[in-house]
Order: sequence, then structure tokens, then C-alpha cells
Amino acid sequence: MQYALDGGIHTAASAVDWARGLGLFSDYSALTGFDGHALSRGLAFVPALAGLACPHWDNGAKGTWLGLTLATTQHEMMQALLEGIAYRASDLYGAMEQVLP
Repeated sequence: MQYALDGGIHTAASAVDWARGLGLFSDYSALTGFDGHALSRGLAFVPALAGLACPHWDNGAKGTWLGLTLATTQHEMMQALLEGIAYRASDLYGAMEQVLP
């Protein structure tokens, strides 16, 4: 018997489009050239714009930026958003690893 593991990150692509609509960037080429990690500078984004899927299953979770200051740039906010999506992917992968034989 074979099984397939599946999981998703609600609104991953929609979060990027949402940020574009807010004017955080105008062209997808702006989503390159990041220095270091936003999290190491205390900036993070939780991409829960429509709740959290696997492994948390919390539809009431809300998206948020943490660590914003007056010096935070749009570029840094986008870096944090993309890193937040990547951390969610890692979280999902970790959950899958726990059930793999």
C-alpha cells in the first residue's frame, strides 16, 4: 500500500499579490537581493491571512508582521513576508517527516 502526504500553505501566493496591491513592491523583480535574514533583525511575518493549515489547523489564526519600526523598509517587509512563507513550508515539511517511516 502506498500513501501520499499532502499539505498546503493557505494564501502563500495570494499574500505576495496582496502585498503588491498594498504597494510594497511594483514588479516581481523587486523580490530579489535580500541581505541576511529578516528574522535575524527581529522582523517576521506570519502568513496566516486565511488561517493556518497543516500542521496547526487553525482557521482563526491571523496574519501579522512582528518587529516593525519606523526604520523598516518596504523591501524588508517583503523579505519578511517571503521568509514567513518559507518557514511555513519548513513547518509543513517537518510535520511530514514525523509520519514518514
